[in-house]
Amino acid sequence: MYVWNLNSDDVRTVINTVSKAKFAGNIKVRDIRDEGKRSLRTRVTLTVVSSRADGSRVSASSFNTERRVSAACWHAYRDVMRALFEAGATRIKSAHADYRGLEGFEDLYPATGYKNIGSAFRPVQFREACDCGLNRVSP
Repeated sequence: MYVWNLNSDDVRTVINTVSKAKFAGNIKVRDIRDEGKRSLRTRVTLTVVSSRADGSRVSASSFNTERRVSAACWHAYRDVMRALFEAGATRIKSAHADYRGLEGFEDLYPATGYKNIGSAFRPVQFREACDCGLNRVSP
């Protein structure tokens, strides 16, 4: 995802804070770098320390099985993005949406949880493909 108006150090600090507070330190930065000379934009990718701990995502191709992926779940991304906006981000662009401000994020983000990340034969909603215990809670 791309984050505007925060540098990589600020983004990393926010992610670490959310990770410790809500996901027992399991969310971490896989890749981060500052981009753009005219505007302050940071590119960041989240991952997890353990694919069997809080904030991890299960494989959509084998939903309800033991297959895990080393990726952060929908709820972890939601909590991190919310915290980034609260820390001063003005825009966040992900693979699923382009959020402009906290209010725009709160309006658009719930719908991304219903996106099918499985197949047509075996659909899985993005918000359900996790093991964090939050998938039973409304966005």
